[in-house]
Amino acid sequence: MKLPLLLLHIYSVLAGAGVVRATATNLDLLGCFTVSPDTPVGIELPGAGASVRTCIISCTQLWYGLALLTNGTACRCSSSPPLPPIGDESCSSFCGGSDPCGGPQAFSVYRTGVLVPGPPTNISITNLTETSIHVWWQKPDAYTSLTGYKIHSEIVFTYSNDVLKPLDWIFSNNTFDTRLTNLHPGTVYNLTICALSSQGSGAETHAEVETIIGEPDPSPPQATVVEKHSDRMVIRIPKAINYNGPVSNYRVVVINEEYQQGFLPDYLNPYYEASKDGIPYYITAELDPYEVQHDFIVGDKKTYNGYFNAPLPQSKDIGISIGVVSSKKGVTKVRYAHTGDVMILNVSEDEPTPGPVMALGVAVAIGFVLLIIGIGAVIVLRRRVGLNRRQRLTQSMALSGPCIEIENTGFIPDEEERVDHYVNLKRQLWNIPRNFLEVDNTSVVGVGNFGQFVRGRVQHQGMLKPSLVQTVNDGDLTKPDKKTMLGELDMLIKSNGHENIIALIGICELPDTLYVVLEDTRHTLKELLLSSRHRDFQTNKFSLINENKILQIAVAIAKGMEYLCSKKILHKKLCCRNIVMGDGMTPKISGFGLSHISPNNEKPDYARWTAQEMFKQNIYVMKSDVWSFGCLLWEILSLGGTLYGHVANRDVPIRVIKGMRPAQLLYVDDELYQMSLHCWQLDLDERPTFSEIYATLESLASNPMPDLLSFLYFNDFNYEVYNPELELLN
Repeated sequence: MKLPLLLLHIYSVLAGAGVVRATATNLDLLGCFTVSPDTPVGIELPGAGASVRTCIISCTQLWYGLALLTNGTACRCSSSPPLPPIGDESCSSFCGGSDPCGGPQAFSVYRTGVLVPGPPTNISITNLTETSIHVWWQKPDAYTSLTGYKIHSEIVFTYSNDVLKPLDWIFSNNTFDTRLTNLHPGTVYNLTICALSSQGSGAETHAEVETIIGEPDPSPPQATVVEKHSDRMVIRIPKAINYNGPVSNYRVVVINEEYQQGFLPDYLNPYYEASKDGIPYYITAELDPYEVQHDFIVGDKKTYNGYFNAPLPQSKDIGISIGVVSSKKGVTKVRYAHTGDVMILNVSEDEPTPGPVMALGVAVAIGFVLLIIGIGAVIVLRRRVGLNRRQRLTQSMALSGPCIEIENTGFIPDEEERVDHYVNLKRQLWNIPRNFLEVDNTSVVGVGNFGQFVRGRVQHQGMLKPSLVQTVNDGDLTKPDKKTMLGELDMLIKSNGHENIIALIGICELPDTLYVVLEDTRHTLKELLLSSRHRDFQTNKFSLINENKILQIAVAIAKGMEYLCSKKILHKKLCCRNIVMGDGMTPKISGFGLSHISPNNEKPDYARWTAQEMFKQNIYVMKSDVWSFGCLLWEILSLGGTLYGHVANRDVPIRVIKGMRPAQLLYVDDELYQMSLHCWQLDLDERPTFSEIYATLESLASNPMPDLLSFLYFNDFNYEVYNPELELLN
C-alpha cells in the first residue's frame, strides 16, 4: 500500500544546524582543475553560470559542497573536486569582473560552505499498521561521507490521553528501510529523516504519516436501565472514551441470556439475520454520538442506521451490551462491553393485573405467612432441645481436648504444637549462625509475603556468597499468619535441591525475627527476554538469544515444574517474571511460597496467566499450573510480550471464559504452538501433565525441525507488544 492511501507530505528543509554557507562577499576558491569529457563531474545547472555567486548559491541550495564553473558560462555542482588539479593559468575565463570562471578545458572550483549531507531521497512509507510503519529511503544526492541515518518523530495529532513522547531511531549508513514500532494507533506523526556524517546532521526530509486506528480502548461503558416493560426497555448510555481513534457510533446489542451467557462479536448480525440463523443475540441499533445524549428505547420498532430495533423477545433474562464503533479512512474497529446485570421480566411492570390473578396472589401470600409461623415454632422447639445437647457435648469435649483440622500443608495451627513442628522444620535445613550472615537493610529488592527482601551475604563452605534475605518479624505474626508462613517455608524445603528451582540456603533465627535466606539472583527471565529484543545485523535475526537457547529455557522450566508437581506443590503464579536466571542462563522457578517477591510499590496481576476454571469456579488444581505454563511458553517465544496486550485487565477474565487465547506467532511452527493449545484445553483431563510437557519439549529441542522456531528477520516483523502496566494491579 503506497503513499496515496496515506496523509503524506514530503518536503526538504534547506536550513540545518552547523551548516556554513558562502556569502556574496566571501568567495572560497579551491583551485583550477581539469575538465574530463569522459568523466562528467556532478550535475549541471543550466543558466546558473552567469556569475560565480549565482553558481555558488544554486549549488548551496542543493546541498553540494563545491561549485564548478567552466569556460565562463557553465555551472556544475559536486561534492568532490575533479582530478587532477592544474595551474591557475588554465582557468583563463572571468565572469562578473575579476572572478575566475574556468577555461575551455578547466574548472574553477569554489567551496560553497556546505559541510553536511543533503536530504535523503525517494522517501516512501508502506505497510501501515496500528502501531508500526515501514519507511524506505535512498542516499542523498549530495554528500561527502555518511556515517548513518536518523529518524525522529513528533506527534501532530493523537486520540491518546497520555503524553506521547518523541521517538528517535539511529541506523547504519547501509540501511535504507526499516519498520518503526511502538507507535500509537490513530496518531499523526511528523517524521524527520536525515543523513549523519562526521560533520554533523544533514538536511532533513519530512514525512507526515498517520497510523491506522486501533480497537477502541478503554472498554465501552455499560448502559443502565431506566425503565423496563414486557417488550421494550429504556436505557441510558454513558459517553464513551476512545484513546485509539474517534467514537463514530454506538451499537446496542440484545442478548437472550436464557440460551447463552454472553455473545461472540464475530457472529453479531441485525435482528432478521440473527433470527433466521437461530442466534440468540443481535444488533438492535447503531446510534450517532448525539443520539446517546438522551435515553434510548430498546424495542421501539424503528430503524437506526440500517438496524431494526425489534421488540424484545419474551424471555425472563435479557442482556444489553454497548459497542463502540470507530471508523476512519476506510478502517472500522468495534469493541463491545461485556454483558452486565441488565435484566427484564417477561411480565410488564406497567400492565394491569387481572382480578382473578390478584385474588390468587392474596391467597398465596396468606398461606406463605402461615407457613412461616409454623416453621418458626418448630425452630424454637428444636433450639431448646439442642441447647441441652450442646451443654452435654461441651463437657465431653473439655475432657478430650480441642478438635484440630489438619490441612494439606501438614501444619497444625495450635500454638502449643507449633513449636515442636517448627523444630522439625529446622532439622531439615541449615540454621545459619547470626555471625555467618550479613544483612544490608538499605538494599531493598522487593516485598515478600511476610516482609521485605534485601540483599545480603552468607558465609557458606568457607566463602561469602551473595544472597536474598526475607526479614520475617515472627514475633508480630498472628496465629493464622504463622501457620501460613510455616506452610510457605515448607514448600521451599520440599522443593529444595533441584537445579531449576530457586535454592533455599537456610534460616537464621533471632528472638522475634526470622531471616529466610535464598540464593541470590540478579535478573528475571522477563528482563532477559526483553533485553534480547534487538536486531543482529550480522545474523539478520531479531533476537540476541538464539532459538535453541530459548527452547532449552522452556525445557528447563518444564523440568522444574515436573519436580514441583511430584512434591504436590501448586505454584499459582507461573510466569516469566517469576523465573529467575541463576549462573547466567539457568532458569530457576521462583515466586511460590516464601520465594515470592513483588517489586517495590508494585503488585503483579496474574490474571493473564490464570486458568479459566479459576475465573468460572474459583478452583485451582495442578492442571491449572499447566494452563499457566502454556501462557508462559507463549511469553517466552514472544520475547517477553504481554499476553492479550490490547485487552484491559478488567476484561481478561470474561474474554478468557469466552474463548480468547494468545494467537500463534508468525515465526512459531504449528507443532510448537500446539503445545500451548494442549495446555489450554477446557477439560482438565485433556491437558498434558508436566512429565508429558517436559518429554515433548525435550524431544523438540533435541531434534528441532528447520522451521520449528526461527528468529530470522522478515518484512513486516514487529515485536509483540509489551505493556508493563497491564501486568500490574491498578
